[in-house]
Amino acid sequence: MRRRETSCVRVIAMVLLLLAGSIIYQSAVGTVLEMPTANLKVENAVPFDTIRAIALRNAKALWGEPIAMGPAIPYCDLDGNIRAYSFSFCIGRNSFPDYDDVLEEIKRTHDNGVLGDMPIC
Repeated sequence: MRRRETSCVRVIAMVLLLLAGSIIYQSAVGTVLEMPTANLKVENAVPFDTIRAIALRNAKALWGEPIAMGPAIPYCDLDGNIRAYSFSFCIGRNSFPDYDDVLEEIKRTHDNGVLGDMPIC
C-alpha cells in the first residue's frame, strides 16, 4: 500500500512540475492569447444600418409586431473579417429586455413550471 501512495505522490508532483514549467515558459516567451478583433475595413461592405434594417424588416414579416431587436453579434473569419451578423429578437414586446430581466423571467417561469404569457425572446 505504501508503494502505491508513493507512486501517486510522484505522479502528482510530476504533473505540477510540468504545469509550472509550461506557465514559466509561456511567460518567458511572451506568448499571450489576445481577444480577436474585427477588421472593419472590408471591401464592398454593406453598411451596418442597411443590414440592421433588412433583419428587422424580415423579422416583422415573419413574426409580426410588436417585435424588439437585440444587439447584433458579428461573426468573423480567421482573418478578422466580418462575414455575418446574428440578431436576436423578442416577439411580443416593444423593447428588448436587459440581462437582469431575462434572468428574472427564467427564474419566474422555472419556479412556476410553465411558460405562461412570457414573450418569446
